[in-house]
Amino acid sequence: MKYFNAEKHEAERFEVALEAFKKQNIIVAKSLVSLNIMQALIISIGLCSTLTLANYFVETERLTIGGFVMFNSYNLQIYMPLGFLGTLWRWIR
Repeated sequence: MKYFNAEKHEAERFEVALEAFKKQNIIVAKSLVSLNIMQALIISIGLCSTLTLANYFVETERLTIGGFVMFNSYNLQIYMPLGFLGTLWRWIR
């Protein structure tokens, strides 16, 4: 960039701005990863506990095997879109 023979100064300013952008981008990526990990952990614990309860109902013959499969597929259809919440939150911000 020609700006009154200040190419070196402008290049240094650009490098400083680029470094600041990279640092902030790393912070955002780390927060997104931690959000996704915690979200997956919470969803896994919830799914495990509900499937354990459904398994108990199958053992006590209050639920059939087909009902167990239906319950599992219903839960997965509910939980799958939740995996994109972190990405959507990043796009919104």
